[in-house]
Amino acid sequence: MKIVVTAGQSWVDIDAFACIIAYTELLKLEGKEAEAVNPGTLNSSIPDYLAKLGEYQTEPSDINCAVALVDISDPKYVSSFVKPENVIKVYDHHLGFEDYWGQRIGDDAHIEFIGACATLVWEEYKKRGLANAIGANSATLLAAAIVSNTLNFKASMTNKRDREAFIELSTRAKLTETFSADYFRACEASVVADISSALKNDTKVCDFPNLGASLVIGQCELWKSKDFIREHRNTISEALAMTPNWILTSPSISEGINHLYTTNVKMKDWFTQAISANWDGDFGTTDRLYLRKEIIPALQKL
Repeated sequence: MKIVVTAGQSWVDIDAFACIIAYTELLKLEGKEAEAVNPGTLNSSIPDYLAKLGEYQTEPSDINCAVALVDISDPKYVSSFVKPENVIKVYDHHLGFEDYWGQRIGDDAHIEFIGACATLVWEEYKKRGLANAIGANSATLLAAAIVSNTLNFKASMTNKRDREAFIELSTRAKLTETFSADYFRACEASVVADISSALKNDTKVCDFPNLGASLVIGQCELWKSKDFIREHRNTISEALAMTPNWILTSPSISEGINHLYTTNVKMKDWFTQAISANWDGDFGTTDRLYLRKEIIPALQKL
């Protein structure tokens, strides 16, 4: 039985991309027929030098194949060709749909609060006795995904398992000591090359019934984001102002804080309440690094 490995429909980040490529390789190492399928756009968290490390199709050869979902579990956002009854595995680090998949596939749903889904996929290699068989490309992609999703291990949701996975993958991929810094600088160059597209390909529109509003939350992880936001604030506004309630949150890895930008008074107030943001006009800062996946639950509790 062929297994299709896929993630979301609209856009894919480095974690989803790495997991699609690496989990497909794992299945093939086990002698299974598998194909990597990604219908979405690769966003700026996947610089060209990493995008070249993985081959995939944009649609499955057979829509009735078994499906393994990686880095996603919300049925609303999975690849559109996926039929829930065909899903046999789920690997995700976003909580909220554990019961949904648990009732359908039981222990084959692996949804845990951890820094990166890439860590879960790497742990599958180890569990199945194939850690030493992983290819350098897959190891590099998984390592980059862990660095990205943990904000270079500075995000609060970073787990010791993420750190251990990165060390083990670094050895197998023979990564340099500057790998992490080089990765974030490459992401920044990718964003600057086409700011509007980069932001639109890493923006979430979320409904918040508690706030009575739909919020547009853009995100870009940069090595240093303060100057970037101030220099390109007009382009940022044009890219994100799909509704009045928009904001950009940009983790600045070298500084260990997020820089925020919005012209909306309500957004400033909500982010102040949710994550204690400090504002100087339309520019805000946080006291530590935040991922969007941390900010959204905080907003939902207001």
